[in-house]
Amino acid sequence: MKILLLLTFMHADSLPPLEVLYASIDSFYAVKVQAELAEYQISKKGEWLKYVPTVGLTYTLDGRPRPAISFSSSVIYRAKKGRQLIVGKRRRIIATNRLAAAAEKAKVKSLHLAYYRALQELALQEELFEIDRQLFEMDRGRYERLEMAPSDFLKAKRQFLLKKQEMNTLRMEIISKRDNIYEIVYLKG
Repeated sequence: MKILLLLTFMHADSLPPLEVLYASIDSFYAVKVQAELAEYQISKKGEWLKYVPTVGLTYTLDGRPRPAISFSSSVIYRAKKGRQLIVGKRRRIIATNRLAAAAEKAKVKSLHLAYYRALQELALQEELFEIDRQLFEMDRGRYERLEMAPSDFLKAKRQFLLKKQEMNTLRMEIISKRDNIYEIVYLKG
């Protein structure tokens, strides 16, 4: 019950649901895809100019100029190949970004689970720390009543401070995990 209470109490510090984190990843990659696709926008305006035959002058054998029109089928082939290349690049951009988003979602899911496991571990450690604090207070009372040697009290105090340091380290690890998730999903924590 105390773990549930702690999780409820830490809700202000906790992560948003996975759906929100996933939506943030999706929106980031949607913007990224649009930015990358902008380079390959297919414009139909003026495309007909590719197919206009070349008009010029040629000279006959006796040296007189005469008008000439030329057209090469390779123009049609290059235009078609160019469109196919652009379509291929656009598909590659979309597919690459979908894969990257899926990989980030999988990573976030794993980190999200690790974060909540660490919170549960913290709740258990806080219960144990409370017991250690009470034992230390009892040792302090015995020391003040001169029922405990100073060296034994210092050992007890050292143990208590080491456990306190472990608690602080665990809290910092949880904050680091949360910040790591926020960094991946492009949110501010």
